[in-house]
Amino acid sequence: MISEVKFQRVAFLRATIPNTLQGVRSFQGEILSGSGNTTFDVALGSQVLVPLAREFGVNPGFGYYEEAHHLEYGDENALASTLTRVADTRGTIVLGLNLLNKFLAIPGGDFAVMAICAHEFAHIKQYGLDVKHAIENGLPPYCIELHADFLAEYFIRIFSERVPQTRLQVIGEQWSKLGHPTKTGSHGTSAQRVKAIEAGFEFAKRASSRNVDAASSAGYQHVSQYQV
Repeated sequence: MISEVKFQRVAFLRATIPNTLQGVRSFQGEILSGSGNTTFDVALGSQVLVPLAREFGVNPGFGYYEEAHHLEYGDENALASTLTRVADTRGTIVLGLNLLNKFLAIPGGDFAVMAICAHEFAHIKQYGLDVKHAIENGLPPYCIELHADFLAEYFIRIFSERVPQTRLQVIGEQWSKLGHPTKTGSHGTSAQRVKAIEAGFEFAKRASSRNVDAASSAGYQHVSQYQV
């Protein structure tokens, strides 16, 4: 677990990430500065949040919230908001305690938390990119989520180079459970989401110029196939 301070576990993303992970305009509820597990919080910050902020070139505030007080977002969720709630940051990410505790109760659940954070950091990155407006104005709404999936897997590929024990095949198995088998809904079909992470992984693996702006452009090219 992350509470062991080192990401040495080989089990990665054994549980399904909820299909409701999303970007929102604002989150104005109470934000908790800690999860109740200080060791976990410190490790998450140093080994996941700092690398994500560095790779994506963003500096969002991060905290936790109690889903029971905000059921409009579901009973297990994580959110990325344009609203700045923490001084000297831009944007805010909140991770629901129900979702966090669900994952930490299972073997390898800390890696699922890392994957969730990568998806939400991708939303924060999108807020400052022209590509977000291009997606919203020219592509189906679910493409913004597929683009975030692409960027998240771009980061996970880089992470896996630092942590070779990462079992990438497990990510694919779990991502295939996201979305609906045939209906695109708000996040795309299961197949579309798997294709998005595979494309993000391949970009990070093969790109001669590997940076998040290039990844974002490649992600836009990928989701453009769904233009109607």
